Amino acid sequence: MNAHPDSGKARHTRLTLTILLLLAGAGGCATPWKNPPSAFPETTNAATIDQPSRQAMATVKQVVTSPPISLPIDREEGGSLYTGYQSFPGQWHILRRWQERTHYRIDVTPDFEHPESRSKVEVWEETQTRAANNQTWDRDVALRYPERAKKLLDQIVAGAAGATTQSTSPSHASRTALLMQGDRLAFREIARQ
Repeated sequence: MNAHPDSGKARHTRLTLTILLLLAGAGGCATPWKNPPSAFPETTNAATIDQPSRQAMATVKQVVTSPPISLPIDREEGGSLYTGYQSFPGQWHILRRWQERTHYRIDVTPDFEHPESRSKVEVWEETQTRAANNQTWDRDVALRYPERAKKLLDQIVAGAAGATTQSTSPSHASRTALLMQGDRLAFREIARQ
């Protein structure tokens, strides 16, 4: 009783086995979904600060151009700043350390949820290298130093926190006054901001 491959019984048996294998494979080993790798680089060097975008841009300029960073600003385009170069000791190549320099692009954009009071700051770095002083600087896309951009971002966030604290600290006229009312002390704010 050999079944011919084209017979209905053989086709039914193959279909049944295929369905059983698919059901066993689908139900038995459920793996979590993993997103495929993205062509867009991850923005790990970004932070949100509690300042409107124009004020945040002024804070970024002040932090970047002041010590200890003291970088010049090469150009400003819309909400982006491009800094001058910062020198670093480079990698070892053939018995000597090459020279490296990094400059930064800092993007300041209004926050999506609260554009009137918060801003997003992103820092991107680009590094160039050369073997000696008499050679030209070359951009090497393999040289990525996100920790340099992160350090600059941390300094910007700290500067913004200091600027926010200074701007929200009460002045002498708006400090809280103590008023005596019988045996109780009552607090009243003299001037509202």
